[in-house]
Amino acid sequence: MGYFIYWFIGKDKTTDDHIERIILTSWDRIVHRVNHRWAYVIVNSILPPQAKVTDQERLKVISDLVSFTRELIPQIQRLEVNAF
Repeated sequence: MGYFIYWFIGKDKTTDDHIERIILTSWDRIVHRVNHRWAYVIVNSILPPQAKVTDQERLKVISDLVSFTRELIPQIQRLEVNAF
């Protein structure tokens, strides 16, 4: 068991919502003639392999995952892409 964070990166758009991605894709294709080729980025972390995981351990995993993702984004995503 674990947690994951995901988001989509388009030509000049970023979203973490499937419906918004579909709407952005349709709108930009029709109005701006831009065909987004979305990157689907996933960062995940697993919980310690024990029978009972405490809430504190869960919060630690989530906190570490968010911290890692904040450090990762500037390394893999251009600055001009609107972050969510």
